[in-house]
Amino acid sequence: GSVEGFINMPKILRTVLGLEPALGPGTDLDRVTTFDSLWTALESEMQQVADAVHQISVVRDRQAAGDHSLTNSLVVEDCIEKACGYNQGGARYNHCNWDIVGIANIADSIAAIRKLVFEDQAMQLGEFAAVLRYDWDGRELLRRRIINEFPHFGNDDDGVDRLAARIVERFSDLMKRNRPFRGGEYLLGTLSGIENMYIEFGRVTGATPDGRKAGEPLADSMGAAQGRDKRGITALLNSVAKLPHRLLPTASTLNVRLDPGLIASAEGMAKLAALIRGHFLSGGQHMQINMVSREMLLEAQRNPEQNADLMVRVAGYSAPFVSLWPDLQAEVISRTEHRA
Repeated sequence: GSVEGFINMPKILRTVLGLEPALGPGTDLDRVTTFDSLWTALESEMQQVADAVHQISVVRDRQAAGDHSLTNSLVVEDCIEKACGYNQGGARYNHCNWDIVGIANIADSIAAIRKLVFEDQAMQLGEFAAVLRYDWDGRELLRRRIINEFPHFGNDDDGVDRLAARIVERFSDLMKRNRPFRGGEYLLGTLSGIENMYIEFGRVTGATPDGRKAGEPLADSMGAAQGRDKRGITALLNSVAKLPHRLLPTASTLNVRLDPGLIASAEGMAKLAALIRGHFLSGGQHMQINMVSREMLLEAQRNPEQNADLMVRVAGYSAPFVSLWPDLQAEVISRTEHRA
């Protein structure tokens, strides 16, 4: 199966920090005195989420197994030989896919806590959690400092890039401790889908330690959070290549925005081709490019009828820019535009 559900990764960290009382009591932050103890608490919460995801999957798939869809099963390999429907475990491959959303946000957030609380010792973890609880009220300078001075995924910074990879690896391990109803194993992806889950999840997620305010979108794919990749396109691609793509076989989506001027000449086209080739040689699995400038997008907002054919890559799909929700348009505009 592909895209059978979505998981809000930053909300897992917020639960650890006691900021999601409806999801759990959180951790006693007075006992989280080292980065290792924070990671232990995060792993414990990730295990609870993985177990909950498994329970949801089993209930859903058990119900689906009662639907004897003969037409679909006839065209799925091995169902005829096994005399078993595709939704009953008859398929040759029976993996169950869940996509993790907000990888960059949770990695940036953990990196921010590590620096602010454990390295700089500028404040206690409980104090930082209180700042987030009140959505950075009165702490705008701190928020701007985290955004502009702290490390962020997408800048070829090994410290935060390794955190992102570690999160994917550990959560994948925890998911694989359970076995799906149809057999196979649980697989992860990073697709936000036509459901625009990075927008939907952002709307229901409070402030996060990476400087993001309550209600703002999460990172749209496996790339950097909006505007956080500041060291150029090659740095972004290097960060993405460090992720364990072998654990994300269902949907390793990466959306990037490039200056259209890059393809104005044969030389520019050759550089773009080399960029794409280099990304895949270094381990990348996917790259979808928007060749649109900020000015083009703003003009489309002002004059939508004259720009009805302007297509943009959103999450796991492309769509006419003028057809998007206003906050989705704003999110696309906020993405870093990489220039030559």
